[in-house]
Formats: sequence, C-alpha cells, structure tokens
Amino acid sequence: IASCLIDNGRNERVIGVAWDGTGYGLDGTMWGGEFLIADLGSFERAGFLRPVWMAGGDAAAKEPWRMAISYLLDAGLSTERVVHRSRDAVRRMIEEGVRTTPTSSAGRLFDAVSSLLEVRQRMTYEGQAAAEFETLAAGGSSASEPARHYEVRVESGAAETAPLIVDSRPLIQAVVRDVDAGVDRSAIGRGVHHALARVIGAVCARIRERTKLGVVALSGGCFQNRILTSLTHAELTRLGFEVLLHRRVPPNDGGISLGQAAVATWLKK
Repeated sequence: IASCLIDNGRNERVIGVAWDGTGYGLDGTMWGGEFLIADLGSFERAGFLRPVWMAGGDAAAKEPWRMAISYLLDAGLSTERVVHRSRDAVRRMIEEGVRTTPTSSAGRLFDAVSSLLEVRQRMTYEGQAAAEFETLAAGGSSASEPARHYEVRVESGAAETAPLIVDSRPLIQAVVRDVDAGVDRSAIGRGVHHALARVIGAVCARIRERTKLGVVALSGGCFQNRILTSLTHAELTRLGFEVLLHRRVPPNDGGISLGQAAVATWLKK
C-alpha cells in the first residue's frame, strides 16, 4: 500500500486493499487478503478474508489442489472431487492440524477456484494458476452472457472496531454447484471475479462508515489481474471512492522495495 501511495504521489491515510499470495502477518499467520487503514507511518488491519489452512506450507502455493481441499472442507463439502493420490493424507493434515498454516490469502483463494475448475493443479511458475484462471474468465463460449451471480458474505466482529471478515464459503459452494451442473467454466470464472469486486466494494464502504476515508489504494499481486482490477475500480468508483492504482511500479513483489523505502524515510522524519 505504501508503494501504491508513493507511485501516486500521495501520503495521506487511505483504505488499502492488499491482495497477494502470502506474507507473514503480525499474528503469526499468513496474510494476503487484507483491508488496511494505512498511511506511510502506520496501518491497522480493518478486514481480511476468512482464513483457511495451507496444508504443507509452501507446497500449497505450488499445488492448487491442496487449497481446493482446504476450501472444500471449510465450506462443509466433500473432498472426493479432488483427484490426487495424496488427497486423503492432505485432508487428514488439515483436520488434525499437522504441518498446516492458516492463511487469509486472496491468491490462495484464486488457486483453489482454479483447481476446482480444472484449470491448474500444479504450478511451474509463481501465479500460474491465477493467471490461467483469469484467461479462462476472459474467454469461453459464453463470453457474451452475463456473469454468474455469486454471494460472498461480510461478517462483523464482536466489537464495533473489530476487523470485518469476508466469508468465501457461499462462493465456493456456488462454484461447486455450477461445476456439477455443467455450467460453462468461463461463466463461472467471470462470476467469481464479479463477486470478489463487489465484496471489495462492500467492505470498503463499511470501513468508510467508520473512518470517513474516501480514497482506496489497490495493491498486491492479485491486482495484476486485469479483470479483477477493472471490475473493482468500477465498483469502487460507483460507490463514490477515489481509487489509486499502480502506474510506474508493479503491484506485486516488484513494488515492495519502494514501499519499504517510503516507510523507512517517513519514520525517520
């Protein structure tokens, strides 16, 4: 978020949507689907994607079928649709909490849906599953048809200032139903992108009610996805937000060093 601010010549407090792969969070879990209230000097975690388990740690970032199992279990669905010789072992790892790490990563959510749609089960380079999922959503025989409408819930914490939690379980359940019904996979993919853009708008609107902030900065590798970025920008603009996007530096890891330098300089003032 700091890199996005500097890229736009800004330094004020904003709502930052930081959606990426995985990064070490302050609570010891893997973050990557965060809504932050942030400036160059500090940040507050105002919302996040409902955490699920990364079975095998970094292995889950390379094998999307592992994340599919995790999301299926979280949604109360059978894992039998995942065809892999280690499926049952990974399911037991998650159920017993062995070699698993909780994550709120949006990137891992994209991986899981990619696996469920049979786009990619093992990656040969970082972000491959998400990139191919974006390609799927952009094409297909039903490209001119309306996107499928999927629900993603937003849950409030016990306290008024507690972080909001984005519950992806209804989304996963709907995707599985449509896959089983033979719905065009591209239409499903577009529906997922639309649902995530809408929920980003809904969470930012809830944060605005509490903070009065009207500027949103979008950063993280997930916003290399042109469909997600375009839909999210349109939704936030419709809701009356000013939206900051990366222009000269990339939103993924390539921009992190700029953000680090900006924060270090600000804190030394």
